[in-house]
Amino acid sequence: MKMKLLIAALALASGSANAAMDNSLSGNGSLVLTVIDNLTGVSLTVDLGMNLEDFLPTGSMVNTGASASWDLTANPDYSAAWTEYLGATGDLSNDTWVVWAVDQTGTTAGSDRILSTSRDPITLVDDITNSQTIGIGSKMDTYINAVNQYDNHSTVANGASVTYTSDNSAFAGQGSAFGLSGKLGNNGSGTWVSWDNIGDSMSFYMVSNNSGSLLSKATVDTFDNAYGVSTWTFDANGQLVYAAAVPEPETYALMLAGLGLVGFAARRRARG
Repeated sequence: MKMKLLIAALALASGSANAAMDNSLSGNGSLVLTVIDNLTGVSLTVDLGMNLEDFLPTGSMVNTGASASWDLTANPDYSAAWTEYLGATGDLSNDTWVVWAVDQTGTTAGSDRILSTSRDPITLVDDITNSQTIGIGSKMDTYINAVNQYDNHSTVANGASVTYTSDNSAFAGQGSAFGLSGKLGNNGSGTWVSWDNIGDSMSFYMVSNNSGSLLSKATVDTFDNAYGVSTWTFDANGQLVYAAAVPEPETYALMLAGLGLVGFAARRRARG
């Protein structure tokens, strides 16, 4: 662990610290994949190369057919950390994963924003109050600021690192991060479970404070379109995939049939 810190310190001294992940105080935190094995005491942190505002529920990523993918095995900036993580965890049956980003820039409406996967249904996430959004950003910053000092986060544009319980705040299973509960800030404010088992799919939400009234319900935005919700999936081969909802095959068939009828009618009118 000391060697990792030494390498990171040398990288920072060389002026490459701008590659590190952005925390909540930036107002546009980095989009992060975290994988945790609390039984073994090892975690993986991956900078996905996007920020919170690149991935808004009102943006293009919810459009039909929108998708994004990351291959931890093939990406040279991720592969070493993924290999180390697999060697340390040994058995992925105990491992959980989460995709998240945070923003904390003030006390006004919308200044606290939490972007997170969730294994809990929207009915539970939708009960969040403004008071429950407060403090998540600062707690997650403790983790992200610490893990930025490890492996290649300071030397490449989008890095990845492996940390252990002995690395204290840089370990994602610490109370300042996900703890044993899988909740951002480890029960700090958010009440929904943001992680799930490897191989499972999760939906995605953005939770933000909408006023200064602490007891009022926060704003919860879902990633969905007319065909359903968008999903994140992470599998044991190191493939992370985001996909917006698309029409079911029968819906496509109906659409094509409808377009065919419209074209037929147009041709008849043209002949007439």
